[in-house]
Amino acid sequence: MAVDFYFPEEQTVVEIALGIKNPNTEFEKDILKALMARSLGNKIRNLVFICKPGGYKKCNQPGRKAMIEWLQNQNGMTLEVWDL
Repeated sequence: MAVDFYFPEEQTVVEIALGIKNPNTEFEKDILKALMARSLGNKIRNLVFICKPGGYKKCNQPGRKAMIEWLQNQNGMTLEVWDL
């Protein structure tokens, strides 16, 4: 349940999510890990997924987009998806 990378100065968690464009991924689990780390006292404002090409498009589908909006609106954490 550890995040891939944490940059405390930027208050950012980075997850290497190379399989995020596939139907069964760790998308929700990675979001939960960041929220849990923050609840344990780590300052986290940003979550970044680094993906293979197509990951950004997949995260704009309705289900994942709703999850991202919930993360931002209810938890004050931004999520960025970067395709390699």
